[in-house]
Amino acid sequence: MFIPDHAPETLAEMYAFLLPSVGDGLFDDVSFDDPDNPTKLVCTQNGHPVAAMTVANNDWIIAPYAAQGSSAEYYRSFNGYPLATVMRCTGGICFISVSDSGSRHVFVIAKTSDGQTGCLYFTHLVTFYPDDRITFYPTCFGDNTALSLYSHGFVVSGNLGSADRTILTRLPVVGQRGSTGFFSGVFMRNVMQFNDNGEQIIGGKHYGCLYHIALLDEESA
Repeated sequence: MFIPDHAPETLAEMYAFLLPSVGDGLFDDVSFDDPDNPTKLVCTQNGHPVAAMTVANNDWIIAPYAAQGSSAEYYRSFNGYPLATVMRCTGGICFISVSDSGSRHVFVIAKTSDGQTGCLYFTHLVTFYPDDRITFYPTCFGDNTALSLYSHGFVVSGNLGSADRTILTRLPVVGQRGSTGFFSGVFMRNVMQFNDNGEQIIGGKHYGCLYHIALLDEESA
């Protein structure tokens, strides 16, 4: 698990932060659109884009891809916010914005059960409540964008904080009609024994935790 002292503010800083995830198998490549005059970072896997990142005046846009040649809809993207915190684990990466009208914007890139790398976008209140009701918008390359799960998202109602156990909830991949894939590198902390952020051992496995998110941090992620 790695949480830098300050979140990336330039494409060069973001490149340095993302590059170790190639070795973890999250991406096959992270590259600039133009090495001489870069305006965008593109993360690819299996020959197609997973997400693209641009920045202007420290406002980041992180857009997922469901198809070749065009990024997914605006409401599935991290759209023009400064980053407050980023976290990198073997199972995925989490980006969290500064406060925006009482909310934080969260974008996650993580491994899936079918060998892909997918994206999740959601918001939660700045005043963190473990029982928040969260709508996750999952995006993976090749998703059937006509499915209700794609357009309406996946809603999870949180439960207890400071409980006697932590329960991790699987989050689905849209895929095709009848798909059973899920995110294997990221989970929602649906019930929390400890609300703390940082490294936690849950069920004998290591995770990096930030608010509602738990990223798997095991060599076999």
